[in-house]
Amino acid sequence: MESSSQEIVNGRYRLVRCLGEGGMGSVYLSADLAEEQRPVALKRVHSTLLTPNGIDAFKAEFSAMTRLRHPNVVEVYDFGLDSATGEHFLTLEYVEGTDLRQAAAGLDRPAVLELLVQVCRGLEYIHSRGLVHNDLKPQNILVSSAAPRTCKLMDFGLASVEAAAGSGPAGLRGTLQYLAPELIRGAAADRRSDLYSLGVLFYLLLAGRLPFDGEPSEILARATSQAPEPLSRHAEGIEPPLEALVLRLLEKDPLARPDSAAGVIAAVAAASGLPFPVETPATIASAVRSGKFVGRQRELDRLVRHVDASLASGGEGAGRLILLSGESGVGKSRLVRQLRFEAQMRGVRVVTGQCYEGSASAFHPFVQIIRQILPDGLRGGELASLIPEAPAAGAAPAMDPEHAQRQVVGAAVQRLLETAEASPLMVCLEDLQWADTASIALLEHLARNVSSSARLVLVATYRSEESEGPPLSTALPRLLRAGNWERLELSRLREAELAEMLEGMFGLEEVPSELVELMLRETEGNPFYIQVALESLLEDQAHAATAGGRLLDFKGLAQLPFPRSLSEAIARRV
Repeated sequence: MESSSQEIVNGRYRLVRCLGEGGMGSVYLSADLAEEQRPVALKRVHSTLLTPNGIDAFKAEFSAMTRLRHPNVVEVYDFGLDSATGEHFLTLEYVEGTDLRQAAAGLDRPAVLELLVQVCRGLEYIHSRGLVHNDLKPQNILVSSAAPRTCKLMDFGLASVEAAAGSGPAGLRGTLQYLAPELIRGAAADRRSDLYSLGVLFYLLLAGRLPFDGEPSEILARATSQAPEPLSRHAEGIEPPLEALVLRLLEKDPLARPDSAAGVIAAVAAASGLPFPVETPATIASAVRSGKFVGRQRELDRLVRHVDASLASGGEGAGRLILLSGESGVGKSRLVRQLRFEAQMRGVRVVTGQCYEGSASAFHPFVQIIRQILPDGLRGGELASLIPEAPAAGAAPAMDPEHAQRQVVGAAVQRLLETAEASPLMVCLEDLQWADTASIALLEHLARNVSSSARLVLVATYRSEESEGPPLSTALPRLLRAGNWERLELSRLREAELAEMLEGMFGLEEVPSELVELMLRETEGNPFYIQVALESLLEDQAHAATAGGRLLDFKGLAQLPFPRSLSEAIARRV
């Protein structure tokens, strides 16, 4: 990514240009130097909002978005504290395109409806996760320029958990022209107020104008007491059922609106005669892959206590060593992901290194880690051999195996300890069973020195069934002797946890017991196998949307032939 900007945030994100400014902060197109200059959107909170309430709102936005992974929702990556300015920031998926209103300009009605249906899918997904958007408007919906056009909901600065939102008046938060009448009167935001905002979007894109506009006092008065003008007055040839649907969305009484965004999709398809499925293969897969975090809260709480202890030490005491094991697919990476988010929201910088099967590159996971720490221009000395300027793909650094390796190990460990001394640091290494010998040596050296840095938390994971081969089999005893490790081994999910996982995937209050029993019997509670098997069953199921339903026949799933083997189902996804 080309950039003339020299501002680099935390040695990792080079700011390219400002994409926009809002009430909470500014958003920049940035190049992620640790990910081959991948473009990301970096959102900063204004320093004037650096109050407890302002920071809590920013963290709430991040926390809400970490639960969302859907084709029509912008993905969140990381949360951080700018070490130079003290400003909080988060990084998001960058969408190259325009906002919804600009993208819809000049399109025919079927194409406009296709965009609105995508918005409905994203909104239904958000609601299924117990969240409300609370600021749905064209500026908060990006549409990619590349074909096929894809809508992405974003800006969850006002997103809130429905249970919390129901505890008191929401006040006038959001954008006035899109606020539901009940919010203007002081009621709490819920999915029905989002559906009103969705109705404003439909009206705007189909009629070319807002249902209520003017001075703020006029909007408040008309939105709470007057019906909008008939859509047909401004949208020539609008189908009467489609007009009726939009006016239902704009009803003053929340109970008179459609029940769900999924129901809106079904109604649009019926009214227009166009084949708009409520779910697509991509949205079904996203629901399965972003299920609720279940069965690991006790382990997460233990790990978070280590992070909190490192922060509370005030620079005194020893660092923390955590060794996380379990069979393949049991949820180690998901647990580390949740821990990363919790640590980042506490002001801890998190860096991650991934080991890969068959990698011949020496220090490969630590190369990734050092790239996340060192800004351009600070990679000289002994570390130059660890991070060459233009390494050949898969090639090991040219060095004397003994002397040069000791130099690199010493320099890398020293750099990590210095980074932790400057600000709290968590280092995560995943899949140690595939680590190269040089990386294991570096990890041992680091573990022996963690005791000298109270603000360093080191987390390492490995597959328990693959820990008996070299180099991990011989290194593991040495690693355990090198420091005071906290060891956790993850087990499979129990029946109640599996049921909760399935309920969270699809926003259901209860999943048929037949499906829970089938999954438990065939997968033995392994989370990854559950995901793969469920995706396979959903692909094989001939499902259809039903009015207001979420659209999958879960009882029917339990009657389908299970994949002949999980390896067969997994192979279909590799």
